[in-house]
Amino acid sequence: MIFAVIALGTATPIANLSDEYLRELWKISPMTATQAGYHEGGADRQLDDLSAEGRRRRSEWLRQFAARLDQATPPESDPAAAEDRADAALMRDAVALERLELDEAHDFARRCDAPLDALGNVFFQMVVRPSKKPPQERLADVAARLDAVPRYLEQARAGLQFSVDVFREAAKDDGDGLIDYLSHDLVGAFSGDKELAAPSARAIAAVKSYLAFVDRELPKKPKASFRVGAALYDKRFRPYLQTDRSPAEVLAAARARVEALHAEMRRLALVVDPKGGGDVRAALAKVAADHPKPEALFETARKDVEEARKFVVEKQLLTLEKRDNLRVIETPQFMRSQLGVAAFDGAPPLEPEAGAFYYVTPFPPDWPPAKVDAKLREYNRWMLALITIHEAMPGHYVQFERASSVEPPTRRVLRWLLSSNAYVEGWAVYTQDLMVDAGFWGGDPRLKLTEAKLELRAVVNAILDIQLQTTEFSDEQALALLMDTAFQERPEAELKLRRAKLSVTQLCSYFVGGQTWRELRAEAERRPGFNQRAWHDRALAEGAVTLPTLRKLLLH
Repeated sequence: MIFAVIALGTATPIANLSDEYLRELWKISPMTATQAGYHEGGADRQLDDLSAEGRRRRSEWLRQFAARLDQATPPESDPAAAEDRADAALMRDAVALERLELDEAHDFARRCDAPLDALGNVFFQMVVRPSKKPPQERLADVAARLDAVPRYLEQARAGLQFSVDVFREAAKDDGDGLIDYLSHDLVGAFSGDKELAAPSARAIAAVKSYLAFVDRELPKKPKASFRVGAALYDKRFRPYLQTDRSPAEVLAAARARVEALHAEMRRLALVVDPKGGGDVRAALAKVAADHPKPEALFETARKDVEEARKFVVEKQLLTLEKRDNLRVIETPQFMRSQLGVAAFDGAPPLEPEAGAFYYVTPFPPDWPPAKVDAKLREYNRWMLALITIHEAMPGHYVQFERASSVEPPTRRVLRWLLSSNAYVEGWAVYTQDLMVDAGFWGGDPRLKLTEAKLELRAVVNAILDIQLQTTEFSDEQALALLMDTAFQERPEAELKLRRAKLSVTQLCSYFVGGQTWRELRAEAERRPGFNQRAWHDRALAEGAVTLPTLRKLLLH
Protein backbone atom coordinates (compact mmCIF):
# COMPACT_ATOMS: atom_id res chain seq x y z
CA MET A 1 0.00 0.00 0.00
CA ILE A 2 1.29 3.43 -0.86
CA PHE A 3 -0.32 5.41 1.92
CA ALA A 4 1.91 4.29 4.80
CA VAL A 5 0.82 7.14 7.07
CA ILE A 6 -2.36 5.21 7.82
CA ALA A 7 -0.56 1.99 8.67
CA LEU A 8 1.75 3.83 11.04
CA GLY A 9 -1.23 4.99 13.05
CA THR A 10 -0.13 8.62 13.04
CA ALA A 11 -2.87 9.97 10.80
CA THR A 12 -5.17 12.83 11.69
CA PRO A 13 -8.91 12.55 11.01
CA ILE A 14 -8.48 14.54 7.75
CA ALA A 15 -5.59 12.31 6.67
CA ASN A 16 -7.81 9.27 7.28
CA LEU A 17 -10.59 10.83 5.21
CA SER A 18 -8.12 11.75 2.46
CA ASP A 19 -6.98 8.15 2.29
CA GLU A 20 -10.58 6.92 2.24
CA TYR A 21 -11.50 9.40 -0.49
CA LEU A 22 -8.69 8.16 -2.75
CA ARG A 23 -9.38 4.48 -2.13
CA GLU A 24 -13.06 4.94 -2.95
CA LEU A 25 -12.07 6.89 -6.06
CA TRP A 26 -9.82 4.06 -7.24
CA LYS A 27 -12.79 1.68 -6.95
CA ILE A 28 -15.23 3.70 -9.04
CA SER A 29 -12.59 5.18 -11.37
CA PRO A 30 -9.66 2.83 -11.96
CA MET A 31 -8.83 4.97 -15.01
CA THR A 32 -8.03 7.83 -12.64
CA ALA A 33 -5.86 5.47 -10.57
CA THR A 34 -3.78 4.64 -13.65
CA GLN A 35 -3.33 8.29 -14.51
CA ALA A 36 -2.16 9.04 -10.97
CA GLY A 37 0.42 6.25 -11.18
CA TYR A 38 -1.43 3.83 -8.87
CA HIS A 39 -1.34 0.31 -10.34
CA GLU A 40 -2.42 -1.91 -7.45
CA GLY A 41 -5.48 -4.13 -7.13
CA GLY A 42 -5.93 -4.71 -10.85
CA ALA A 43 -6.75 -1.05 -11.50
CA ASP A 44 -4.94 -1.12 -14.86
CA ARG A 45 -7.26 -3.85 -16.15
CA GLN A 46 -10.52 -2.04 -15.51
CA LEU A 47 -12.55 0.86 -16.86
CA ASP A 48 -14.82 3.15 -14.88
CA ASP A 49 -18.35 2.22 -13.85
CA LEU A 50 -20.74 4.46 -15.83
CA SER A 51 -23.92 2.64 -14.83
CA ALA A 52 -26.95 4.30 -13.26
CA GLU A 53 -26.53 2.11 -10.19
CA GLY A 54 -22.88 3.13 -9.93
CA ARG A 55 -23.90 6.79 -10.03
CA ARG A 56 -26.55 6.22 -7.36
CA ARG A 57 -24.06 4.50 -5.03
CA ARG A 58 -21.47 7.19 -5.59
CA SER A 59 -23.96 9.97 -4.88
CA GLU A 60 -24.98 8.36 -1.59
CA TRP A 61 -21.36 7.80 -0.55
CA LEU A 62 -20.52 11.44 -1.33
CA ARG A 63 -23.46 12.63 0.74
CA GLN A 64 -22.28 10.69 3.77
CA PHE A 65 -18.66 11.61 3.20
CA ALA A 66 -19.48 15.33 3.03
CA ALA A 67 -21.12 15.18 6.45
CA ARG A 68 -18.13 13.38 7.99
CA LEU A 69 -15.72 15.82 6.34
CA ASP A 70 -17.55 18.79 7.83
CA GLN A 71 -17.36 17.24 11.29
CA ALA A 72 -13.65 16.37 10.99
CA THR A 73 -12.38 19.68 9.57
CA PRO A 74 -10.26 21.37 12.28
CA PRO A 75 -11.12 24.93 13.32
CA GLU A 76 -9.20 27.98 12.12
CA SER A 77 -8.10 28.52 15.72
CA ASP A 78 -5.77 25.49 15.46
CA PRO A 79 -2.61 26.72 13.67
CA ALA A 80 -1.05 23.25 13.64
CA ALA A 81 -3.88 21.95 11.44
CA ALA A 82 -3.38 24.40 8.54
CA GLU A 83 -2.32 21.68 6.08
CA ASP A 84 -5.25 19.48 7.05
CA ARG A 85 -7.63 22.39 6.45
CA ALA A 86 -6.06 22.82 3.01
CA ASP A 87 -6.80 19.19 2.14
CA ALA A 88 -10.29 19.43 3.59
CA ALA A 89 -11.05 22.49 1.47
CA LEU A 90 -10.04 20.68 -1.73
CA MET A 91 -12.15 17.64 -0.85
CA ARG A 92 -15.14 19.78 0.16
CA ASP A 93 -15.18 21.59 -3.19
CA ALA A 94 -14.54 18.41 -5.20
CA VAL A 95 -17.39 16.63 -3.43
CA ALA A 96 -19.72 19.60 -3.99
CA LEU A 97 -18.93 19.64 -7.72
CA GLU A 98 -19.36 15.89 -8.13
CA ARG A 99 -22.65 15.91 -6.23
CA LEU A 100 -23.85 18.79 -8.41
CA GLU A 101 -23.06 16.74 -11.50
CA LEU A 102 -24.62 13.50 -10.27
CA ASP A 103 -27.73 15.00 -8.69
CA GLU A 104 -28.54 18.02 -10.88
CA ALA A 105 -26.37 18.80 -13.89
CA HIS A 106 -26.40 15.26 -15.37
CA ASP A 107 -23.69 15.80 -17.96
CA PHE A 108 -23.64 12.04 -18.44
CA ALA A 109 -27.03 12.44 -20.15
CA ARG A 110 -25.68 15.02 -22.68
CA ARG A 111 -21.91 14.59 -23.10
CA CYS A 112 -21.58 11.82 -25.66
CA ASP A 113 -17.98 12.94 -26.29
CA ALA A 114 -16.69 12.57 -22.73
CA PRO A 115 -16.40 8.73 -22.60
CA LEU A 116 -14.36 8.68 -25.81
CA ASP A 117 -12.00 11.37 -24.58
CA ALA A 118 -11.49 9.45 -21.32
CA LEU A 119 -10.81 6.18 -23.17
CA GLY A 120 -8.24 7.79 -25.42
CA ASN A 121 -6.52 9.37 -22.46
CA VAL A 122 -6.14 6.20 -20.41
CA PHE A 123 -4.82 4.06 -23.28
CA PHE A 124 -2.46 6.87 -24.25
CA GLN A 125 -1.14 6.96 -20.67
CA MET A 126 -0.57 3.20 -20.71
CA VAL A 127 1.65 3.59 -23.77
CA VAL A 128 3.62 6.76 -23.05
CA ARG A 129 3.85 6.23 -19.28
CA PRO A 130 4.06 2.45 -18.90
CA SER A 131 3.95 0.97 -15.44
CA LYS A 132 7.02 -0.79 -14.05
CA LYS A 133 5.37 -4.19 -14.37
CA PRO A 134 6.96 -6.90 -16.54
CA PRO A 135 6.10 -6.54 -20.27
CA GLN A 136 3.79 -9.55 -20.32
CA GLU A 137 1.83 -8.24 -17.36
CA ARG A 138 1.48 -4.83 -19.00
CA LEU A 139 0.29 -6.55 -22.15
CA ALA A 140 -2.32 -8.45 -20.14
CA ASP A 141 -3.46 -5.20 -18.51
CA VAL A 142 -3.99 -3.53 -21.89
CA ALA A 143 -5.80 -6.57 -23.29
CA ALA A 144 -8.16 -6.74 -20.29
CA ARG A 145 -8.89 -3.04 -20.53
CA LEU A 146 -9.62 -3.32 -24.26
CA ASP A 147 -12.05 -6.13 -23.48
CA ALA A 148 -13.88 -3.79 -21.08
CA VAL A 149 -14.49 -1.15 -23.77
CA PRO A 150 -17.81 -2.62 -25.07
CA ARG A 151 -19.30 -2.67 -21.54
CA TYR A 152 -18.03 0.83 -20.81
CA LEU A 153 -19.50 2.34 -23.98
CA GLU A 154 -22.77 0.46 -23.57
CA GLN A 155 -23.15 2.03 -20.11
CA ALA A 156 -22.33 5.44 -21.57
CA ARG A 157 -24.91 4.95 -24.31
CA ALA A 158 -27.57 3.94 -21.77
CA GLY A 159 -27.07 7.18 -19.87
CA LEU A 160 -27.45 9.49 -22.87
CA GLN A 161 -30.87 11.13 -22.94
CA PHE A 162 -30.32 14.29 -24.99
CA SER A 163 -28.75 15.24 -28.30
CA VAL A 164 -26.44 18.26 -28.38
CA ASP A 165 -24.91 19.04 -31.77
CA VAL A 166 -21.55 20.35 -30.60
CA PHE A 167 -21.05 17.35 -28.31
CA ARG A 168 -21.88 15.00 -31.17
CA GLU A 169 -19.34 16.78 -33.39
CA ALA A 170 -16.68 16.46 -30.69
CA ALA A 171 -17.54 12.77 -30.24
CA LYS A 172 -16.99 12.20 -33.97
CA ASP A 173 -13.57 13.90 -33.84
CA ASP A 174 -12.51 12.18 -30.62
CA GLY A 175 -13.84 8.81 -31.76
CA ASP A 176 -12.02 8.89 -35.09
CA GLY A 177 -8.83 9.83 -33.27
CA LEU A 178 -9.36 7.02 -30.75
CA ILE A 179 -9.87 4.43 -33.48
CA ASP A 180 -6.67 5.56 -35.17
CA TYR A 181 -4.78 5.39 -31.87
CA LEU A 182 -6.04 1.92 -30.98
CA SER A 183 -5.36 0.64 -34.49
CA HIS A 184 -1.82 1.91 -34.81
CA ASP A 185 -0.12 3.47 -31.77
CA LEU A 186 -1.42 1.11 -29.10
CA VAL A 187 -0.76 -2.10 -31.02
CA GLY A 188 2.52 -0.70 -32.33
CA ALA A 189 3.73 0.00 -28.80
CA PHE A 190 3.65 -3.75 -28.19
CA SER A 191 5.30 -4.58 -31.53
CA GLY A 192 2.03 -5.73 -33.00
CA ASP A 193 1.70 -8.52 -30.42
CA LYS A 194 -0.91 -11.04 -31.54
CA GLU A 195 -2.41 -11.17 -28.05
CA LEU A 196 -3.83 -7.68 -28.64
CA ALA A 197 -5.34 -8.45 -32.05
CA ALA A 198 -8.66 -9.82 -30.85
CA PRO A 199 -9.29 -7.46 -27.91
CA SER A 200 -8.29 -4.40 -29.96
CA ALA A 201 -10.61 -5.49 -32.77
CA ARG A 202 -13.49 -5.84 -30.29
CA ALA A 203 -12.73 -2.45 -28.74
CA ILE A 204 -12.57 -0.73 -32.14
CA ALA A 205 -15.84 -2.37 -33.15
CA ALA A 206 -17.45 -1.06 -29.95
CA VAL A 207 -16.18 2.47 -30.64
CA LYS A 208 -17.54 2.32 -34.19
CA SER A 209 -20.88 1.07 -32.89
CA TYR A 210 -21.00 3.88 -30.35
CA LEU A 211 -20.20 6.47 -33.04
CA ALA A 212 -22.95 5.03 -35.22
CA PHE A 213 -25.36 5.46 -32.32
CA VAL A 214 -24.20 9.06 -31.82
CA ASP A 215 -24.59 9.75 -35.52
CA ARG A 216 -27.92 8.05 -36.23
CA GLU A 217 -29.83 7.23 -33.03
CA LEU A 218 -28.92 9.98 -30.58
CA PRO A 219 -30.38 12.76 -32.81
CA LYS A 220 -33.78 11.11 -32.37
CA LYS A 221 -33.69 11.93 -28.66
CA PRO A 222 -34.78 15.37 -27.38
CA LYS A 223 -32.57 18.24 -28.48
CA ALA A 224 -30.73 20.13 -25.75
CA SER A 225 -28.38 23.10 -25.53
CA PHE A 226 -24.72 23.02 -24.65
CA ARG A 227 -25.47 25.83 -22.17
CA VAL A 228 -25.83 24.87 -18.52
CA GLY A 229 -27.93 27.95 -17.70
CA ALA A 230 -27.53 30.61 -15.04
CA ALA A 231 -28.84 28.56 -12.08
CA LEU A 232 -26.42 25.62 -12.48
CA TYR A 233 -23.60 27.95 -13.48
CA ASP A 234 -23.97 29.91 -10.25
CA LYS A 235 -23.90 26.70 -8.20
CA ARG A 236 -20.73 25.53 -9.95
CA PHE A 237 -18.90 28.86 -9.88
CA ARG A 238 -17.82 29.11 -6.24
CA PRO A 239 -16.60 25.54 -5.59
CA TYR A 240 -14.83 25.42 -8.96
CA LEU A 241 -13.02 28.76 -8.65
CA GLN A 242 -12.96 29.08 -4.85
CA THR A 243 -14.03 32.70 -5.05
CA ASP A 244 -16.55 34.71 -3.07
CA ARG A 245 -17.32 36.82 -6.13
CA SER A 246 -20.42 36.08 -8.17
CA PRO A 247 -20.34 35.58 -11.95
CA ALA A 248 -21.79 39.09 -12.34
CA GLU A 249 -18.99 40.57 -10.23
CA VAL A 250 -16.31 38.68 -12.15
CA LEU A 251 -17.89 39.77 -15.43
CA ALA A 252 -17.81 43.43 -14.35
CA ALA A 253 -14.18 43.14 -13.21
CA ALA A 254 -13.22 41.48 -16.49
CA ARG A 255 -14.83 44.24 -18.55
CA ALA A 256 -12.97 46.88 -16.54
CA ARG A 257 -9.70 45.02 -17.09
CA VAL A 258 -10.36 44.91 -20.84
CA GLU A 259 -10.51 48.71 -20.90
CA ALA A 260 -7.24 49.00 -18.98
CA LEU A 261 -5.49 46.51 -21.26
CA HIS A 262 -6.71 48.28 -24.39
CA ALA A 263 -5.18 51.51 -23.08
CA GLU A 264 -1.89 49.76 -22.30
CA MET A 265 -1.84 48.13 -25.74
CA ARG A 266 -2.38 51.49 -27.45
CA ARG A 267 0.65 52.82 -25.56
CA LEU A 268 2.78 49.83 -26.57
CA ALA A 269 1.54 50.04 -30.17
CA LEU A 270 3.11 53.50 -30.45
CA VAL A 271 6.47 51.97 -29.45
CA VAL A 272 6.22 48.93 -31.73
CA ASP A 273 4.93 50.94 -34.70
CA PRO A 274 5.75 54.65 -34.21
CA LYS A 275 4.08 55.60 -37.49
CA GLY A 276 0.88 53.72 -36.71
CA GLY A 277 -0.64 56.32 -34.42
CA GLY A 278 -1.35 53.81 -31.65
CA ASP A 279 -3.34 51.46 -33.90
CA VAL A 280 -3.22 48.24 -31.90
CA ARG A 281 -4.36 45.98 -34.73
CA ALA A 282 -1.71 47.37 -37.08
CA ALA A 283 1.01 46.94 -34.47
CA LEU A 284 -0.09 43.37 -33.77
CA ALA A 285 -0.07 42.62 -37.51
CA LYS A 286 3.52 43.82 -37.66
CA VAL A 287 4.44 41.54 -34.76
CA ALA A 288 2.49 38.61 -36.25
CA ALA A 289 4.50 38.69 -39.47
CA ASP A 290 7.41 37.16 -37.54
CA HIS A 291 6.32 33.55 -37.23
CA PRO A 292 7.86 30.09 -37.76
CA LYS A 293 7.02 27.90 -40.71
CA PRO A 294 4.52 25.09 -40.01
CA GLU A 295 7.23 22.44 -40.07
CA ALA A 296 9.31 24.42 -37.54
CA LEU A 297 6.58 24.65 -34.89
CA PHE A 298 7.87 21.85 -32.66
CA GLU A 299 11.53 22.80 -32.91
CA THR A 300 10.61 26.39 -32.01
CA ALA A 301 8.74 25.20 -28.93
CA ARG A 302 11.69 23.04 -27.83
CA LYS A 303 14.14 25.92 -28.21
CA ASP A 304 11.82 28.26 -26.32
CA VAL A 305 11.68 25.82 -23.39
CA GLU A 306 15.46 25.74 -23.09
CA GLU A 307 15.80 29.50 -23.44
CA ALA A 308 13.19 30.09 -20.75
CA ARG A 309 14.87 27.52 -18.46
CA LYS A 310 18.23 29.30 -18.74
CA PHE A 311 16.59 32.65 -18.01
CA VAL A 312 14.83 31.35 -14.89
CA VAL A 313 18.12 30.02 -13.54
CA GLU A 314 20.09 33.13 -14.48
CA LYS A 315 17.60 35.49 -12.82
CA GLN A 316 17.07 33.15 -9.84
CA LEU A 317 13.31 33.50 -10.19
CA LEU A 318 12.65 30.20 -8.42
CA THR A 319 14.21 26.83 -7.68
CA LEU A 320 13.90 24.16 -10.39
CA GLU A 321 13.66 20.46 -9.65
CA LYS A 322 16.62 18.31 -10.72
CA ARG A 323 14.40 16.10 -12.87
CA ASP A 324 14.53 16.88 -16.59
CA ASN A 325 11.56 14.89 -17.81
CA LEU A 326 9.70 17.32 -20.10
CA ARG A 327 8.96 16.23 -23.66
CA VAL A 328 7.45 18.32 -26.45
CA ILE A 329 5.10 16.06 -28.43
CA GLU A 330 2.13 16.23 -30.79
CA THR A 331 -1.27 16.58 -29.17
CA PRO A 332 -2.95 13.15 -29.45
CA GLN A 333 -5.63 13.12 -32.12
CA PHE A 334 -8.44 12.29 -29.67
CA MET A 335 -7.66 15.44 -27.63
CA ARG A 336 -7.65 17.93 -30.48
CA SER A 337 -11.35 18.81 -30.33
CA GLN A 338 -10.52 20.93 -27.26
CA LEU A 339 -6.77 21.55 -27.54
CA GLY A 340 -6.37 23.73 -30.60
CA VAL A 341 -2.75 24.77 -30.04
CA ALA A 342 -0.92 23.70 -26.88
CA ALA A 343 -1.42 22.17 -23.44
CA PHE A 344 0.50 20.60 -20.58
CA ASP A 345 0.14 17.13 -19.08
CA GLY A 346 1.96 16.68 -15.77
CA ALA A 347 3.75 13.52 -14.72
CA PRO A 348 1.75 11.23 -12.39
CA PRO A 349 2.23 12.19 -8.73
CA LEU A 350 3.23 8.65 -7.80
CA GLU A 351 5.57 8.29 -10.80
CA PRO A 352 7.09 11.73 -11.46
CA GLU A 353 9.93 10.10 -13.35
CA ALA A 354 7.41 8.83 -15.94
CA GLY A 355 7.56 12.09 -17.85
CA ALA A 356 5.65 15.30 -18.43
CA PHE A 357 4.34 16.42 -21.82
CA TYR A 358 4.07 19.78 -23.51
CA TYR A 359 1.52 19.15 -26.26
CA VAL A 360 1.71 21.14 -29.49
CA THR A 361 -1.10 20.61 -31.98
CA PRO A 362 -0.04 20.30 -35.64
CA PHE A 363 -2.07 21.85 -38.42
CA PRO A 364 -4.77 19.61 -39.89
CA PRO A 365 -3.63 18.42 -43.34
CA ASP A 366 -6.88 19.57 -44.96
CA TRP A 367 -6.52 23.20 -43.87
CA PRO A 368 -6.16 25.63 -46.79
CA PRO A 369 -2.99 27.77 -46.87
CA ALA A 370 -4.88 30.93 -45.86
CA LYS A 371 -6.15 29.27 -42.68
CA VAL A 372 -2.69 27.93 -41.83
CA ASP A 373 -1.24 31.40 -42.34
CA ALA A 374 -3.85 32.97 -40.07
CA LYS A 375 -3.06 30.41 -37.35
CA LEU A 376 0.67 31.10 -37.68
CA ARG A 377 0.05 34.84 -37.38
CA GLU A 378 -1.84 34.19 -34.15
CA TYR A 379 0.93 31.93 -32.84
CA ASN A 380 3.84 33.98 -34.05
CA ARG A 381 7.36 33.88 -32.62
CA TRP A 382 6.45 36.15 -29.70
CA MET A 383 3.20 34.40 -28.82
CA LEU A 384 4.80 30.95 -28.97
CA ALA A 385 7.45 32.06 -26.49
CA LEU A 386 4.75 33.22 -24.08
CA ILE A 387 2.69 30.06 -24.57
CA THR A 388 5.82 28.07 -23.68
CA ILE A 389 6.26 30.16 -20.55
CA HIS A 390 2.62 29.48 -19.61
CA GLU A 391 2.51 25.77 -20.37
CA ALA A 392 6.04 24.77 -19.48
CA MET A 393 8.75 27.04 -18.12
CA PRO A 394 8.20 28.37 -15.48
CA GLY A 395 4.44 27.78 -15.75
CA HIS A 396 2.60 24.47 -15.50
CA TYR A 397 5.60 22.17 -15.85
CA VAL A 398 7.44 23.79 -12.97
CA GLN A 399 4.43 23.93 -10.66
CA PHE A 400 3.55 20.27 -11.22
CA GLU A 401 7.15 19.16 -10.77
CA ARG A 402 7.32 21.00 -7.45
CA ALA A 403 3.96 19.49 -6.44
CA SER A 404 5.43 16.03 -7.04
CA SER A 405 7.56 16.56 -3.92
CA VAL A 406 4.61 17.14 -1.57
CA GLU A 407 4.60 14.73 1.38
CA PRO A 408 3.04 12.48 2.53
CA PRO A 409 2.00 10.61 -0.64
CA THR A 410 -1.70 10.77 0.25
CA ARG A 411 -1.53 14.56 0.34
CA ARG A 412 0.51 14.70 -2.86
CA VAL A 413 -1.98 12.59 -4.81
CA LEU A 414 -4.98 14.39 -3.36
CA ARG A 415 -3.65 17.84 -4.28
CA TRP A 416 -2.74 16.62 -7.77
CA LEU A 417 -6.12 15.03 -8.50
CA LEU A 418 -8.26 17.74 -6.90
CA SER A 419 -5.98 20.63 -7.88
CA SER A 420 -7.51 24.08 -7.77
CA ASN A 421 -7.86 25.27 -11.34
CA ALA A 422 -7.58 28.91 -10.27
CA TYR A 423 -4.27 28.09 -8.57
CA VAL A 424 -3.02 26.13 -11.60
CA GLU A 425 -4.03 28.50 -14.40
CA GLY A 426 -3.49 31.58 -12.26
CA TRP A 427 0.15 30.63 -11.68
CA ALA A 428 0.72 30.15 -15.42
CA VAL A 429 -0.80 33.58 -16.17
CA TYR A 430 1.27 35.13 -13.38
CA THR A 431 4.51 33.68 -14.82
CA GLN A 432 3.89 35.49 -18.10
CA ASP A 433 4.11 38.79 -16.19
CA LEU A 434 7.03 37.48 -14.15
CA MET A 435 9.20 36.64 -17.15
CA VAL A 436 8.41 39.79 -19.13
CA ASP A 437 8.92 42.05 -16.11
CA ALA A 438 12.25 40.32 -15.41
CA GLY A 439 13.47 41.26 -18.89
CA PHE A 440 12.99 38.05 -20.89
CA TRP A 441 14.09 38.64 -24.48
CA GLY A 442 15.54 41.96 -23.42
CA GLY A 443 12.18 43.48 -22.54
CA ASP A 444 11.37 43.82 -26.24
CA PRO A 445 8.19 45.94 -26.68
CA ARG A 446 6.91 43.39 -29.20
CA LEU A 447 6.96 40.78 -26.47
CA LYS A 448 5.26 43.18 -24.06
CA LEU A 449 2.52 43.95 -26.58
CA THR A 450 2.00 40.25 -27.21
CA GLU A 451 1.91 39.55 -23.47
CA ALA A 452 -0.80 42.19 -23.10
CA LYS A 453 -2.75 40.44 -25.86
CA LEU A 454 -2.31 37.10 -24.09
CA GLU A 455 -3.60 38.57 -20.83
CA LEU A 456 -6.47 40.10 -22.78
CA ARG A 457 -7.28 36.59 -24.01
CA ALA A 458 -7.46 35.36 -20.41
CA VAL A 459 -9.80 38.21 -19.46
CA VAL A 460 -12.03 37.72 -22.49
CA ASN A 461 -12.13 33.97 -21.74
CA ALA A 462 -14.05 34.82 -18.56
CA ILE A 463 -16.45 37.15 -20.37
CA LEU A 464 -17.06 34.54 -23.04
CA ASP A 465 -17.63 31.69 -20.59
CA ILE A 466 -20.09 33.59 -18.39
CA GLN A 467 -22.11 35.04 -21.26
CA LEU A 468 -22.09 31.91 -23.42
CA GLN A 469 -23.17 29.54 -20.64
CA THR A 470 -25.71 31.75 -18.87
CA THR A 471 -27.35 33.82 -21.64
CA GLU A 472 -28.39 33.44 -25.27
CA PHE A 473 -25.03 34.87 -26.40
CA SER A 474 -24.84 33.92 -30.08
CA ASP A 475 -21.93 32.50 -32.09
CA GLU A 476 -21.75 35.77 -33.99
CA GLN A 477 -21.50 37.78 -30.77
CA ALA A 478 -18.88 35.39 -29.41
CA LEU A 479 -16.72 35.64 -32.55
CA ALA A 480 -17.04 39.42 -32.53
CA LEU A 481 -15.89 39.49 -28.90
CA LEU A 482 -12.89 37.29 -29.65
CA MET A 483 -11.86 38.93 -32.91
CA ASP A 484 -12.71 42.59 -32.27
CA THR A 485 -12.17 42.94 -28.53
CA ALA A 486 -9.35 40.39 -28.11
CA PHE A 487 -7.73 40.87 -31.56
CA GLN A 488 -7.73 37.14 -32.34
CA GLU A 489 -7.40 35.65 -35.81
CA ARG A 490 -10.54 33.91 -37.02
CA PRO A 491 -9.26 30.29 -36.80
CA GLU A 492 -8.22 30.90 -33.20
CA ALA A 493 -11.58 32.52 -32.40
CA GLU A 494 -13.49 29.60 -33.91
CA LEU A 495 -11.50 27.05 -31.90
CA LYS A 496 -11.97 29.05 -28.70
CA LEU A 497 -15.72 29.25 -29.29
CA ARG A 498 -15.88 25.50 -29.70
CA ARG A 499 -13.82 24.99 -26.56
CA ALA A 500 -16.11 27.34 -24.63
CA LYS A 501 -19.08 25.19 -25.61
CA LEU A 502 -17.27 22.05 -24.43
CA SER A 503 -16.30 23.38 -20.99
CA VAL A 504 -17.96 25.26 -18.14
CA THR A 505 -16.25 27.74 -15.77
CA GLN A 506 -12.75 26.50 -16.68
CA LEU A 507 -12.18 29.51 -18.93
CA CYS A 508 -12.76 31.82 -15.95
CA SER A 509 -9.86 30.31 -14.02
CA TYR A 510 -7.23 32.25 -15.99
CA PHE A 511 -8.62 35.65 -15.06
CA VAL A 512 -9.75 34.85 -11.52
CA GLY A 513 -6.59 32.90 -10.75
CA GLY A 514 -4.22 35.38 -12.38
CA GLN A 515 -5.70 38.31 -10.50
CA THR A 516 -5.46 36.46 -7.19
CA TRP A 517 -1.84 35.43 -7.71
CA ARG A 518 -0.98 39.09 -8.39
CA GLU A 519 -2.81 40.11 -5.21
CA LEU A 520 -0.90 37.51 -3.17
CA ARG A 521 2.39 38.75 -4.61
CA ALA A 522 1.53 42.38 -3.81
CA GLU A 523 0.61 41.42 -0.22
CA ALA A 524 3.90 39.56 0.19
CA GLU A 525 5.94 42.48 -1.13
CA ARG A 526 4.48 44.73 1.56
CA ARG A 527 5.89 42.50 4.30
CA PRO A 528 9.46 43.07 5.56
CA GLY A 529 12.19 40.85 4.13
CA PHE A 530 10.35 39.82 0.96
CA ASN A 531 12.45 37.53 -1.24
CA GLN A 532 10.99 36.72 -4.64
CA ARG A 533 12.65 33.32 -5.12
CA ALA A 534 11.84 32.17 -1.59
CA TRP A 535 8.23 33.30 -1.96
CA HIS A 536 7.77 31.43 -5.24
CA ASP A 537 9.36 28.29 -3.76
CA ARG A 538 7.12 28.46 -0.70
CA ALA A 539 3.95 28.95 -2.75
CA LEU A 540 4.75 26.11 -5.16
CA ALA A 541 5.78 23.72 -2.39
CA GLU A 542 2.15 23.44 -1.24
CA GLY A 543 0.83 21.93 -4.45
CA ALA A 544 -2.37 23.16 -6.06
CA VAL A 545 -4.37 24.11 -2.97
CA THR A 546 -7.18 26.65 -3.20
CA LEU A 547 -5.94 30.23 -3.42
CA PRO A 548 -7.77 31.36 -0.25
CA THR A 549 -6.01 28.49 1.51
CA LEU A 550 -2.66 29.43 -0.02
CA ARG A 551 -3.02 32.96 1.33
CA LYS A 552 -3.42 31.55 4.85
CA LEU A 553 -0.56 29.09 4.48
CA LEU A 554 1.81 31.79 3.26
CA LEU A 555 0.92 33.96 6.22
CA HIS A 556 1.87 31.08 8.52
